Amino acid sequence: MSIFKKMVENDMDNVVFNLNELADLHSLDGRQISAIVDDARLEEMKAKPKYADGYNTATKLIYVKAKDLPGKPAQGAHIELDNKIYIVQSVTGQHIWEIVLEANR
Repeated sequence: MSIFKKMVENDMDNVVFNLNELADLHSLDGRQISAIVDDARLEEMKAKPKYADGYNTATKLIYVKAKDLPGKPAQGAHIELDNKIYIVQSVTGQHIWEIVLEANR
């Protein structure tokens, strides 16, 4: 692994997903992981016409480290976040996944 890649991984673990900074501990499909729930960003995305159609039913926007999950969640799959079931609307990113969730009705 290159020095740069090690630095990026270190920043992800110790800065971005630091439990004393941006992230909180959440239960995701039975795993306790550090994740960032960004309700403010989701509301901004819903307000923009470019995103409104795709995000108008979304109820959560979370960021997780890809390495913390066994695989990339599939669109339409059910996922349990903090003991509540959601449907995955979309997953984007590589090392950090942005996951948009809709409440299961």
